[in-house]
Amino acid sequence: IILGFAVATFVATAFSFIPALAVTAIVEERETRVLHQQLLSGAHVGAYWLSNLLFDLCFFAPVAVFTLVMVLVLNIHGLSDEYLPIVLLLLVLYPLQCFPLAYIISHLFSKSVTAQNMTRAFFSLTGALCSVAATIVIGQYQIGDDSGSIVPTIVSLACAILPNAALAQALQRLSLMGGMCAIWRQQSGQEDCPAEIDDPWSTGTKGVGLFVIAMLCLSAFFSAVVIFIERKKLQPPSQKATAAGGARNNLA
Repeated sequence: IILGFAVATFVATAFSFIPALAVTAIVEERETRVLHQQLLSGAHVGAYWLSNLLFDLCFFAPVAVFTLVMVLVLNIHGLSDEYLPIVLLLLVLYPLQCFPLAYIISHLFSKSVTAQNMTRAFFSLTGALCSVAATIVIGQYQIGDDSGSIVPTIVSLACAILPNAALAQALQRLSLMGGMCAIWRQQSGQEDCPAEIDDPWSTGTKGVGLFVIAMLCLSAFFSAVVIFIERKKLQPPSQKATAAGGARNNLA
């Protein structure tokens, strides 16, 4: 279980380099006016961002494969055995949520170097610190048997918004669940774990169902926001603004 928690935190921190590299190229194109020239030449906004996403996904694919190999080699309960398909699903959903969010964050920067450093810091810190804080808070409520409190659900939702924190929390929960099932099998001699232990798709504070749903929904939402922002930038000035500008020119 401890190894699973360590791997989850390490993966969430290491994955922060992926969106940072994606943001660097985008801000550099905006900095050198390459993006502006492409859009003025007739490039479609959706096609531009889709091509960026496909390139970044291809860049992420070897990282995901290496992560799966590392998980299999370490033979972690819950991650390397019965929940391995869920781990694969999380690695598929992570870039679909992470990259659109990184594209939105890229609009905050005008320099590519600053964008790379700040984006890496954002995803790294949110992945490690938020995940650890969520684990402590949820653990305190579970120890106190305060099942009626809404605080653990709110904390889980807050982590689900942040891709690295969501990935870390999901991997930690699968590792914990797998470790508890292994202990149950060893002590009871039975193969099937009880439902209160073996329920990976639960949307509560023990399963990863909430994170999977949030990743799917936020992937679509962040992608829509990216297209909306770029289309807003390409809109011509309103007739009122044009008329005001013309009047000022006449006065001059």
